[in-house]
Amino acid sequence: MNSKPFIERSRLELHKLLRRMLSEINYSYIALVPKVPNPSTVSDFRPISCCNLIYKCIHKLIANKLSLALPSIINPAQTAFIKGRQITDNIILAYELLNGFWRKLLKQKDMARGVIRHRIGAGTDTMMWIEFWLPNGPICDQLGLSEMDILQLDTSVKVDSLISNSQWTIPAALQFFPFLLSESFTTQLQSLPLPSLVPDSTEWLPSLPLGFSHKLTLEYFCPPSLSFAWHKLVWFKHCIPKHSHIFWLAVREKFCTLDTKPIMLHKHYTNVSYLCPSNWESIDHLFFKCKFSRAIWDFIQNVARFYIRPDYWKELIPWCSSHWSNEGYTIHKLMLSAAVYYIWLERNARAFRNKASNAPHTINLIKSCIRARIVSLVLKSGVELKQKGTTEDLQKMFLDGCTFTGCHTWILPD
Repeated sequence: MNSKPFIERSRLELHKLLRRMLSEINYSYIALVPKVPNPSTVSDFRPISCCNLIYKCIHKLIANKLSLALPSIINPAQTAFIKGRQITDNIILAYELLNGFWRKLLKQKDMARGVIRHRIGAGTDTMMWIEFWLPNGPICDQLGLSEMDILQLDTSVKVDSLISNSQWTIPAALQFFPFLLSESFTTQLQSLPLPSLVPDSTEWLPSLPLGFSHKLTLEYFCPPSLSFAWHKLVWFKHCIPKHSHIFWLAVREKFCTLDTKPIMLHKHYTNVSYLCPSNWESIDHLFFKCKFSRAIWDFIQNVARFYIRPDYWKELIPWCSSHWSNEGYTIHKLMLSAAVYYIWLERNARAFRNKASNAPHTINLIKSCIRARIVSLVLKSGVELKQKGTTEDLQKMFLDGCTFTGCHTWILPD
């Protein structure tokens, strides 16, 4: 007996039932559960909805089906209410990030101390010995650490100890410190405005007199260096940040492959590539010479029509920088960065999770990722994407079906 007609009829009946559920099924009783021993007001009751048994079964079936697909479509950063994930994971991650951030920030306090100057008002908020309020810098820097240790200074003393009746004075309790009686200190003190009753304020020296500026501060601590030809190839307007970050590490040859840090990163040390076990792993072999990565590059060459078969970074990056860095090669650059990202992702999956996939699967990931990026861009109102060198394969794979009137503009020059 053929059961397919029966299954099909059952499926259709269930579909109709869910679209227009009977009132007897979609029915519930509201029960009032008292919160206190002797309830006297409505707020003393907790309402609970008692659903129909059939309704609960339908709900449970749908929930069980959805639970299989939810982990794959919900971002890994969402850790709550998903089986196999803990809501505390993000809390622990945030703690680790902030803890590391503050450790690094505290290491920079000596560098920052020289650019944060205190403007004295009442002198009650500024420490006299260790903070920058004199024209020549903090007193501790002028004295030297050795002399401060000998004098055993109380670093909690505030500047207001030098103020009396809105005038600069050296009290008798501090006159036994030779530096406070020196000509250098007296000259610096007299060059400052007279104290007032307003609170102390701080000044950020790198961006004076404009006020605080992120740009000027960054240029102060990290002076502009020489620009690289590959900059626009890696970081461009519509890039995928995580792809560009991995691509940037690869361009700078900062990947920890087996030829750079084998002992530190690999517990079970081996001298062969994870993508190609018969060869020694290096960054050039990982991305160009093994069969897996070569299949990826063959796909990109066929679609993007670039006539170079790279074997080394020193061959690929200069060519792509000279041909694709200008505006108009968004899809080409997306494919390039995505290829590097997914090759490195596959290598790490084999190295640390003992999971492997084939080249066609990775190519499909690259195509779906780029197309999703393009769709997300064209859905944004006013986004203009300039694309040059569009081949028939490129048009069919990424651009067809992305026409949304009034949402975007494709500029496809010859």
